Amino acid sequence: MRISEALSLGRAPFDAQIQEIEIIGKGNKKRTVFLNQRCHFWVQQYVNKRHDTHPALFITTGLNPRRLAREDISRFFVNLREKADLKKKITPHTLRHTYCTNLLNNGADITFIKELAGHQDIQDHRQILSGR
Repeated sequence: MRISEALSLGRAPFDAQIQEIEIIGKGNKKRTVFLNQRCHFWVQQYVNKRHDTHPALFITTGLNPRRLAREDISRFFVNLREKADLKKKITPHTLRHTYCTNLLNNGADITFIKELAGHQDIQDHRQILSGR
C-alpha cells in the first residue's frame, strides 16, 4: 500500500479478521489488498497495546489521539534512520519498491505485481523496478 492508503485504514477489518479489503488508491481507483495471518498477528499486537476506541488503525499517542498523518510517518523514518546511523534516505515508498522488487526477484509475474502495487502502466512499473 501507499502510505496514504495505509494511514486511511480503520481498525474494524482487523478486528473482524477480514482477509482482504478494498481500498481507494491513487487516482481514486479501487483495488484489493490482501491481509495474511502474519499481517493480522502484527496488527493485533499493535492494537492490543492501545487503550483507546479510536476507529483509525494508526493513531498518535496521548490523551487526545488522532489519525497519524504523512508528516508523522516522515518524522518516524528520519528518527529511525538516525538511530540506525544510516546515510541513505529511507522512506515508506522505498520499502514499497523493495517489496515489489522482492516479488519480481522471487518469480512473481510483473502483471500481478503491477496490480498489487496499484500501478496503471506496466512500462512505468518496469522502470521503477529497474531503478530508473
